Amino acid sequence: MTKSKWAGPFAFLPPAILAGGLIVSGVVRASSRQGNGATPIAEKQLAKDLKKTPFNVQLPKSLPRNAQLIRTFLDEPDVDKGYQAYALNTWYSVPDPRGPGKTIHVWQTNDNFLARKLQDPLNRKGIEEQVAGVAWNRVEDTRVRGHRVIVFSRRLDDGTTMTVDAQDPADIRATITALAPVSQTTTPKASH
Repeated sequence: MTKSKWAGPFAFLPPAILAGGLIVSGVVRASSRQGNGATPIAEKQLAKDLKKTPFNVQLPKSLPRNAQLIRTFLDEPDVDKGYQAYALNTWYSVPDPRGPGKTIHVWQTNDNFLARKLQDPLNRKGIEEQVAGVAWNRVEDTRVRGHRVIVFSRRLDDGTTMTVDAQDPADIRATITALAPVSQTTTPKASH
């Protein structure tokens, strides 16, 4: 009996979808919090995560529509396992009079083997869009049921892969335009 070469990767698909759904759910809940201290907690965590991140992080100098940092997560590798790939996630809540759940998500990784993997965002067929004079790959992501986002992705000159996603492409463009190396920026402030 021969096994398909795809059997292994497909075995991990259900847990990966569940994990993605749980993260989206947590971000939606966090984005609807008012006055509970999500931003100061996220800012403290971001400061800790930045100290551990071994690549040049870029974050927005300012945020569109009074958005606030609500969550940060650094995916760290097992220190005993070869190449050290890190991924930094930051989520920002965007106030919306129609209800909670509008977010901007910035993801960046130093995984230089990402281009060989299925989950490389640049492997998703999209449309090239110029933002701040740079080409980004734009795709619509509907992989999480009931949650549609637009994702802009690109590989930076230093090999870091970055994505910025949100429900509103204008929020993404404003965030990308405000990106700067962390050493040149302070905590992102909402724009008025």
